Amino acid sequence: FLLGWDEPEPTEHALPANIKSVSEMKHHYVPLLGGVAAGEPILCETNYDLIVDAPKKADFALRVEGDSMFPSFTVGDVVYLRAQDDVIDGEIGVVLIDDSATMKHIYHVPGGLLLISDNPKYQPMKITAADHEYIRILGKVCGYTRMF
Repeated sequence: FLLGWDEPEPTEHALPANIKSVSEMKHHYVPLLGGVAAGEPILCETNYDLIVDAPKKADFALRVEGDSMFPSFTVGDVVYLRAQDDVIDGEIGVVLIDDSATMKHIYHVPGGLLLISDNPKYQPMKITAADHEYIRILGKVCGYTRMF
């Protein structure tokens, strides 16, 4: 071999038993429904023209817009959601407020919801039925993809 050195022996890079390679994970395709605010709520649209490969438990996907969930999520990340009407306090979910959607940590409070960002520059948002015509939890974040 080059310069008289022996060719190195091939080594196998085995994953630990509790880690699966991406090719072993169960995936399926879900609609990417547009953007979700990680900041102030943005207009929610339900039309889509893109289908994405997602974890098996996901029902739909949204693209992150805004920085209120930074550093956990950044602009452009695709989050995968399981459609469900409620979450456990502290879980990250997407909430529809009137005709706008936002992604936050969700906590139940008397008369509504308290929405908390990861980014400390954003104040908690208390959403009550008295202040809004429509409040609905759309789903729980169950995964994400970040492109570098």
